Amino acid sequence: MSERTRTWAGAAVLFLAPVVFLAGALAHPFVADYTHTSVVADAVRAAPGQWAVAHLLLAIGLGLMTLEALVIRHEFRKAGEERWSAIGVPLLIVGATLVDTIVGTEITLAAVVESGGDVLAVREADEALTLPLFLGGVLLFVLGWLSFAMAFYRARILPTALNCWAIVALVAIAIAFFIPQTWGTYAYGLAILMVSWLVGYRMIAERPVVTR
Repeated sequence: MSERTRTWAGAAVLFLAPVVFLAGALAHPFVADYTHTSVVADAVRAAPGQWAVAHLLLAIGLGLMTLEALVIRHEFRKAGEERWSAIGVPLLIVGATLVDTIVGTEITLAAVVESGGDVLAVREADEALTLPLFLGGVLLFVLGWLSFAMAFYRARILPTALNCWAIVALVAIAIAFFIPQTWGTYAYGLAILMVSWLVGYRMIAERPVVTR
């Protein structure tokens, strides 16, 4: 595979991954408070089909983000940044895997509703088992994106103003994960969209990088 083909393939991942995730976020039934199991159960009952489609898209989007992390890491390596991006990649991959696993299993809640089961009871039992894994995955995911924020600071792979916006967006990602509403998912999707598309555009434009 030629370097040009690899560049366009990597850029395609950066353009596609956040779009798929954001589509899932927008399709997701609105949940006013994820910390209340009854509120989540009501959202599933109200639109089980929509819930299933949204979680499928979210799971695919998170899976693509593991590839996205590798693509951005490659850009940092080209800029000479070998520390923070190297720390961020394993954190993002493991974190995304854990979160993706939980997101994928939540598709089954729609099946519980369709079969006439007690979705609230299932959700409560499921949460007791999966919440530690989910929180662990979120923590690793947040640390991974914050490591990438440090990498953007150390190696300015974007023009200065855009590089600053990328850092702000990555910090916003960390904050968005702690918003216990669907708004947090929207914020995360928009923030990662900004970072991904900025880097993807730079890859295609082949702009020079500056290392501190």
